[in-house]
Amino acid sequence: MRYALRFAAVAATALLSVACGTTRDVVGPTDTASTAAGSVLKTLEVAPSRIECTGVAPQMCLRVRESSDDPWRPLYDEIAGFEYEPGYLYEIRIKEEAVANPPADASAVRRSLVSILGKTRVPPSLVGPTWRLTTLEGREAIPSVRVTAVFAEDDRVTGSAGCNRYFGRAAAKSAQLDVGLLATTRMHCGADGVMAQEQAYLAALEKATSYRMAGAEIQLGPAPGVVTLIFMVE
Repeated sequence: MRYALRFAAVAATALLSVACGTTRDVVGPTDTASTAAGSVLKTLEVAPSRIECTGVAPQMCLRVRESSDDPWRPLYDEIAGFEYEPGYLYEIRIKEEAVANPPADASAVRRSLVSILGKTRVPPSLVGPTWRLTTLEGREAIPSVRVTAVFAEDDRVTGSAGCNRYFGRAAAKSAQLDVGLLATTRMHCGADGVMAQEQAYLAALEKATSYRMAGAEIQLGPAPGVVTLIFMVE
């Protein structure tokens, strides 16, 4: 009898808590329990710059991770409701939902923003971001032609020269830059000025020995104070 009374009291307390709205969400940073049928809550860090990546086609991807100890990984799909602004390190809460019968070229998971937990301004660095050329030897780069540079931690540089992809060595230390000979693919583009700009760009990049950060742009040149290439962060 005493056990039955105790069980009834516990059950009544639980019902009262639900009725009064005092239950709490006790999910962790990455929840294995579904918040709804087929959905999961996660906490992600979002890097302050996108990277070039290739899914169905070449694109610019967000970089995300679930912990500061994890490596950054590209996210090939956008997060619904998340208005990303480069130059900030984000901590966000998202919901992942399974997509029934997705198209062959689409993701089977839909991600949507729940809340922004933190947004911290991060000064750009040479290594990591995708830099887009804006000025070449004092002249504006062709606006319709995307020329990029991505400097990596392993002293490499890759990018698009406008028509061809290129890659090679590029070691940065303090304000000094050491660029080796650059290898490229071998395509030809017939649009006016594209190949001439590409050749001039690669020659200027190979000669670059110094760089300077200036807000959201970098300036490269063959000597300190001499600027032949200006890039903006993407």
